[in-house]
Amino acid sequence: MEDLSAPSLAETGGSFGSLADLAHKRIATFAYLRKLHDGNSYYLSTVLLPSDALAVLYDNTKTKKRAIKWFNLGLSLGSLLLVPNHIEFLKAANSVMMDYEADMESSKPGLTRLFSAKKSTSDLQSAALGGSKESLALPASLLESAQLPFEIDYVQALSALCDIFMACYNKLMELEELEQSTVFLEGLLKFDTRAKKIIGLVLLDVDQLAKNLLREELEIINPTNTLFGEDVR
Repeated sequence: MEDLSAPSLAETGGSFGSLADLAHKRIATFAYLRKLHDGNSYYLSTVLLPSDALAVLYDNTKTKKRAIKWFNLGLSLGSLLLVPNHIEFLKAANSVMMDYEADMESSKPGLTRLFSAKKSTSDLQSAALGGSKESLALPASLLESAQLPFEIDYVQALSALCDIFMACYNKLMELEELEQSTVFLEGLLKFDTRAKKIIGLVLLDVDQLAKNLLREELEIINPTNTLFGEDVR
């Protein structure tokens, strides 16, 4: 397992040489997060995270709302993978991530619809080139806003989003070093910083679950809740 605390490009100085290494670490981390939720994996080789415990952890209003937002984020980033130019793709991906963060922070209810207006690949490329959305007559947001008539499973939404992020980093690694301009690296720095926030959000929940499960195991071993004379609670 790769180091979950792998530094961002900002912390490594954003050099060309650090790009491939960081991308590989991010891909490994997202793959690890996906595997952690298969019901048969141990968190940092310490405690098993069973499916029933994960189901209880995520059975609340907050995570159900988050599942919808991650489903929409995955749809949006997934459609951008069709953009052939890597720099255009990165600019559009950052736009989507900005819209996602604004949506997460906003407490105002928005208008919902079954699916947002279809955006062609050429529209996405035009937006990625830096033209204003207003002048291009594009929707106010590149973020999809699907509202499905059924509940979205949190673990499935998370797993799919991990797959999408891995595909994004793989796509960005395809760019030859000579084509990696300062603008590209700055854009990747922003994208990576935003992706790392999602990693942190998932790890926060998983880490708390692991601590609770470990505490339960210790209580079974030592019902008095003491270990070597010290309270372990």
